[in-house]
Parts: sequence; C-alpha cells; structure tokens
Amino acid sequence: MECIPFSPQAFSILPSLQFEELALYIHIPFCKQKCSYCDFFSVTGKQTNMFLSPSSLDKPSPYARRIVDAVNLFKMHFRIQRFSSIYIGGGTPSLLSEFDISFLGTSLFAFAKPDAEITMELNPESVSLSFLHNAIKAGVNRFSLGVQTFSEKILSEQNRITNVADIERALFLLQELASQYEVAISVDLMLGFQNQTEKMALFDIERLIAYKIPHISVYTLCTDDYKSDIENDMTAHLFEMVKHILFEAGYKRYEVSNFALAEMYESCHNKAYWKMHNYIGVGPSAVGTIHYNLHNTGGINAHEVDTSLAASLRISCKANIDAFFSEPFPYELETISFVDSIKEYLLMGLRLAEGIDKLLFFERFKISLDQFAKGTINKYNSFIAINSVDRLALSERGLDFLSMILTDLFVEIDLFFRDALS
Repeated sequence: MECIPFSPQAFSILPSLQFEELALYIHIPFCKQKCSYCDFFSVTGKQTNMFLSPSSLDKPSPYARRIVDAVNLFKMHFRIQRFSSIYIGGGTPSLLSEFDISFLGTSLFAFAKPDAEITMELNPESVSLSFLHNAIKAGVNRFSLGVQTFSEKILSEQNRITNVADIERALFLLQELASQYEVAISVDLMLGFQNQTEKMALFDIERLIAYKIPHISVYTLCTDDYKSDIENDMTAHLFEMVKHILFEAGYKRYEVSNFALAEMYESCHNKAYWKMHNYIGVGPSAVGTIHYNLHNTGGINAHEVDTSLAASLRISCKANIDAFFSEPFPYELETISFVDSIKEYLLMGLRLAEGIDKLLFFERFKISLDQFAKGTINKYNSFIAINSVDRLALSERGLDFLSMILTDLFVEIDLFFRDALS
C-alpha cells in the first residue's frame, strides 16, 4: 500500500507546549495468532508480513521506520529533550527483527535519559537468545514476559501459540541474562480463566516464585459481564490466595495488580501512567496524554471552577494499521475537562499503595482534595491506611475494594461541583 508521509503541518494542531522530558509508549500491533482473552489492538497474517518485512536484509521494516518518523515529529513539536522511560508493548514486540531493534535503539532509545527504564514485552514462543542479546545491546533493560499460566489446557483454550516448554525456555533464558547483565524481569500471570482451579493457580504462582522473578503482575478476568457471580467469586478467591503466597515470599504489593521484591524492581514506566505524568503513544491504538498548566499561583474555590476547563489532552492513534500508513496525521484528539481529569487522577493514583500526594494534587488542580472527598473518606475510613495533610492512601484491603470506593467518590465529586456552581 502507498505510504503517505506524516505532515509536520498537521501536527501543528497540537497545543504549543514544551516538555523537557516525557514517557514514550510504542505499540507493536502484530501477532502470529490472536489470544482469546486479549482486548489490545493487533493484526495477524498478511499485514504482519507486509509491514514487518524489510525491502532488504540490511534495512529496517516499514513499520519501524514509520514509528521513528512519528516519534520524531512529536519530539520536534513538543521540543522533547529526552524520554523519561520507554515501553514497547503489543501485540508481540518480539516479532520485530533484530535489525528493527537496533534501528529503534539508535533512533529512539539513545534519546532516553541515562537511567531511563526501557521495557519490551515478550511472548515466550518468539524469545531467542540472539534476540535478547540484540535488544540489550540496543538499550532495552527490562523485559516483561507474558506467561499467563502454565496450564497446557488453558493455553490451548485461549488460542495461545505458546506452550509450557516455550515458557520454561524463555524464563530460563531471561534468568541467565539477568545474572549477566543489569536487566530487570517482569512476568504477567492471569486468573479467572474458565475452569481454572485453585491447584492450577497455586502451581502457576509457585513456579514463578521458584524462578525468583523479581516483579510479577497478577491480572484477573473477573469483571466481564458474561461471567457468573460464582466464577467471579472464584477469581477473587484465587487472587486472594496468590496475593498471600506472594506476601509470604517477600513480595510487596505496590499497585493493585503488581508485586515486586523491592522498590528497584517496580515498573517506572507504569508508575508514570498511574501518577498521571505526561506521555505520548505511537503506533495504531497507542494513547498519550498531556496536561495543561492551569495558570493559578494560589488556590481556587469550588464556585470559581469552570467545570468545562480543559485540563488535559488525550492523543489517540487510530486503531487501524492502514490509517497509520496512509494518513498524514492518524490521531484523534480528546479534551479532558477539569472535573474528569480530577477523576482520572484519583482513579490512577489510588491504585498505588503509596496513594496520592495531596500537595502535588493541589499543585496540579489548584484545589484541595479534602474539599470534595470528605464523605467518601469518612465512609471508607476502615479501608484507608493514610489520610494526612500531604497523603491519601488505601490500605491493603482498600485496594481490593478500589472500584467500589471510586464509584462513591465520583458521585461525591459530581455533587460537590454541581452544588458549588449552582
């Protein structure tokens, strides 16, 4: 298909803001086969070959070149000096050629700050020693492996190409590399598959702990509408069991779904999302968010707030691989209002065990969190670990009931601003 160059003029519709540094997400939307549980945008078959096949062996693929072109325009428009962190997700980033990885390294990774975390997601079946060495040489210093489960039955039911032998081999290679280089390893585990038993989940988590994986993400599939209450209750039980096994093994739950053996192993890039730092996303379906300065040196009262005030801008690349190549500006822009931005800040920040820094919240929104959250805080006092002058954090039990707490908190926010402005 015809590849139309990105237009610098089209990028000029973005606000004229400058960022010395921000986080970068790169989406690699290619998969050999789509897994049943996956909601992320990806393509398979002919499109993978078309966009990942270089014109010659010594050149990067069309997709890698397109990614670099897009990032360079963002860098130029926002005058970005360096990236605070980089995350290459998918899809299956490990389908990139070794030449593509080297190209991204020299073109993008080299612009990360010296201590930046550069993460790449891996699927077990596509992991090779040469690929890993090349990625490390290019600048990748953290790998996130999608294990999900060690059950052959569930892997097959979920339409995964990966088998247990692939997983064991990938874990062995990563463990060997971690002992040779300064690279971090993270693994994803999933709970809530149909017919998943307590014995299966127990085996999964104990197997990962045996590998001494320093960072484990545990995601659940218990919120889908098609699941029965019994299935959801079973998933909650499995999560509770896995969580306590991780605690006993020395892991700390620093976020709702994430556990680490020490702070040094926590995901810096993901914490940038949860703390609502500025970031850009490149590649089909990738999302970025930038935040405006509200230009107020002091505080504001509720009756002074313009609830339609633009506090943030979401920049979303269209979830269409053809559009990414054929449009001069394949992005959609969404303005996030003052009140909605507050909700997002709380939604993300309360996921963290450290909670929300009230002083930074005031710096961002020029309004005190205590002005509109008193009712919810009082109602769920037993689920709150810290409520001081400068911090609000949920307890371990509170993290398990985050959705319920946020529901009430958002109602209180809406009523507060409605009444204050009426």
